[in-house]
Amino acid sequence: MSARTRAALGAAFFLVGAGCDPLMGVRGVVRSASSCGASDATRYGDPVSDADVSMVCPGQPALLLGKTGADGRVRYANIGLWDNTCRIVVTKNGYETQTFLVGELCSAPGPYSPSCHFTAFVADLVPAK
Repeated sequence: MSARTRAALGAAFFLVGAGCDPLMGVRGVVRSASSCGASDATRYGDPVSDADVSMVCPGQPALLLGKTGADGRVRYANIGLWDNTCRIVVTKNGYETQTFLVGELCSAPGPYSPSCHFTAFVADLVPAK
């Protein structure tokens, strides 16, 4: 059995084992703010690697969701739901911190208000002054 087949079967057994537990996820892209100026709407900044992406919820310690890869992307998935009052915080040395409210970015609301299954963001980091 190939590694790919084993991985697919493992994922299927995990999902069956998880039963009806809700899944929560975050996808994001972190890039440097464009140096071309506001008039150049076609220019996107370069990907920012090794940026920390965390979830900060009231009354709980910050949860590191991951670090961005060379492509500036980060992905996170787990069992549960995000509270809409949680914040996604993107940090990287040399750049200003950027924060997003889950409730404002939620693209798949959860069954229990106020909750969220899935959030996606694009962070354009500005160099620190």
